[in-house]
Amino acid sequence: MSEIKYRIITKKPADKFSTPVDGAFGGVLPSGDISINFYTESIPMPTETIIIFDSERGKIINTEQSEDVSRTVLRETVSSISLTSTKAKEIYIWLGQLINQSEINRKEANDASNL
Repeated sequence: MSEIKYRIITKKPADKFSTPVDGAFGGVLPSGDISINFYTESIPMPTETIIIFDSERGKIINTEQSEDVSRTVLRETVSSISLTSTKAKEIYIWLGQLINQSEINRKEANDASNL
């Protein structure tokens, strides 16, 4: 058996950055590939804020938002991928291994902090 050794160089373009992800949604495309959309969740900023100012005392009396955003969640898709079921299975196995290691690390950290 002859071995072939490959060197893989990983580069991250300067315009790419990491983004926290709160969830994902997707499905199976007609081609059979799997589509995944990763998203973040936040509360939206109001489009307008009204400030009531007392000019004689030089103080802000009150602020009002022009719209009620208290029951609104902004879900923004930050990245989308599509992949074959074979690649999805490989990532599934890899993520399972990372989750197991993460849980072991967390347990060890908790045990150490309880000493």
